[in-house]
Amino acid sequence: MTTLTISRRGLEPPVVYPSSLRLTPASFGVERREGIRRGRLWVPSGWKLESPSPLAWFVTPNIAGIDLDAPARMRLELEYDDGSKRSYSRVISIQLDLETTFSPDPHAYPERNSATAIGEVGPEAGPFQETFGWLPAVLGSVLFRGLYSDIVQLRSEGPHRGGLCSGMARWAGLRGLRGEDRLPDRDESIREISTLHGRQLTDRALLSSAEWFLRASPRAAYKTVRDDALRTGKSLRAFDVGVPKPWRRDLPKAIVREGHTIVPYRIRQTSPRRASVDCYDPNRGRETHTIEFHLDTDTYAYRHHVRLEDTNVGLIAVPHEIYGRKGTAILASLGSLFWLLFGPGRR
Repeated sequence: MTTLTISRRGLEPPVVYPSSLRLTPASFGVERREGIRRGRLWVPSGWKLESPSPLAWFVTPNIAGIDLDAPARMRLELEYDDGSKRSYSRVISIQLDLETTFSPDPHAYPERNSATAIGEVGPEAGPFQETFGWLPAVLGSVLFRGLYSDIVQLRSEGPHRGGLCSGMARWAGLRGLRGEDRLPDRDESIREISTLHGRQLTDRALLSSAEWFLRASPRAAYKTVRDDALRTGKSLRAFDVGVPKPWRRDLPKAIVREGHTIVPYRIRQTSPRRASVDCYDPNRGRETHTIEFHLDTDTYAYRHHVRLEDTNVGLIAVPHEIYGRKGTAILASLGSLFWLLFGPGRR
């Protein structure tokens, strides 16, 4: 089987190798040309076809028009001197190797998402005000004491040690998009990370996540990140892995217990059925870790978080830029009121 590879390195234009294919009847397994009167070749949409001679063709793929989710099928029809016709087919495999402008070094914070590594972090008024300072005092107090204080924390001990993976992933992702290579000092970095971590409570972030949560398709999330990389050369989104699908019976507990944010930056697809994505994982510092996708079964595997057998786990792919702006927080404020009155976060 012939293979075409589409590759892109950051902002460089995507390229395909080989750039064109020369096909003859022999390419379709026809060993003898005697008795062939004429031939006709059909190619998929998005491919350019030229015929320099009656039984030879050059086919050139148009990257923008290639179907990435199916092999390219060529069909040859030959007409023989006796008037008979025979059809032959040839399959061209499409592979991808896309590398975005994001890199864990220098865009990611060098330390792991751990209180042992970066110290304890708790909810502070400053970062809260940077995003939610517009809220009336009563609502602001409810949100700060409720969901905000529950998620914006990193502790070395206690029943709920928290974590800042979402903030660290978004901070690194936005730095990659802005081309920021200089690392701010520690206090400034942690403050920015805490601010971004809290912004997962904005209405914009919650509604964007809800769309993916209800869709519940790892394959769809992968294809969106893949298409971003092919179209722009950038990592526009993060993956939230280990997200429970909406029909699970243990949904309330699973939402609180599960979920982790990482930044994809290199995509390799070896067939319409298999792909892998290298990611920056805030819990592992600047190490590279890989998600394995089985696109035919709409499943994926990532470290200890998700196994290929886990069909009840989805994947969320929200853009970084949603976290780069302030926003309203009506939903989170109402949720915080319920949390304080009835939930395990009651104080």
